[in-house]
Amino acid sequence: MLLDGGLPLAVVAKIMPCFTDQGGALDACVKGYLRDRLGTVDERIAALGQQRRTLQAIHELVDG
Repeated sequence: MLLDGGLPLAVVAKIMPCFTDQGGALDACVKGYLRDRLGTVDERIAALGQQRRTLQAIHELVDG
């Protein structure tokens, strides 16, 4: 799950000890990092959305 979330292996290694309840829960010690990471992903999504809109506008110019 951590790798699917795009976390680098070095971060996964640091987060693994934070799992509790035999891996069924995650300690709040990683909450700040995950919040920051979500913010970064949201920024990337917004930037890609803008790129797509720009490319779409250029494409429409070609189609006339």
